[in-house]
Amino acid sequence: MKTKILIMVGLLFLFSSVTAFAGHCGHEGDMPFSGKFMMKAKFLIHNQDALGLTDDQVRTIRDLKYEAAKQMIENQAKIQTTELDLKKEMHQDAVNLDKINTLLDMQADAQKALSKSSVKALVDVMNVLTPDQKKKVMKMCQEQKSMCMKSCRYCKRHGK
Repeated sequence: MKTKILIMVGLLFLFSSVTAFAGHCGHEGDMPFSGKFMMKAKFLIHNQDALGLTDDQVRTIRDLKYEAAKQMIENQAKIQTTELDLKKEMHQDAVNLDKINTLLDMQADAQKALSKSSVKALVDVMNVLTPDQKKKVMKMCQEQKSMCMKSCRYCKRHGK
C-alpha cells in the first residue's frame, strides 16, 4: 500500500512539474504557460524597435514580467514545499492517507494557480499591443518558426 501511494505521488509530481522549459529555437510548442509568458515578454522587449513599442508599452511589459515572475516564484515554492511535505509524510511509519490527500490537493491548487496566473499574464501582455503590433508579432513568430523548421534537428524530427 505504501509503495503504491509513493508511486502515485511520484507520478503526480512528474506530470505536474512546472520548471520553465527553455524551448527549442525559441518556439513555445511544448512548454507550460509560465514559460510561454516569459518568452513572449522577452521577445517583445527584444524586438521593441521592430514592433514600434512606445516607452510606456515597454515599461508596462516589464512591470507585467516582474509581477508574473514574482507570482510564479511564489506558486512554484508552494508546489515544491508541498512536495517535500508529501515525501516526509510518505516516509512515516504510519502513513496518514487523509493528510496525503490534503497535501495533494494543496499541490494541485498551487499548480492551478500557477497556470491561471501565467495565462492571465500572457493575455495582459498581449493586450498592451495595438492591433498592428499584434499582427507584426504574429508575422515575426511565423518567420521564426519557419526558420526553426529548416534548421533545428528537434523540429525536423518532431514536426514542430
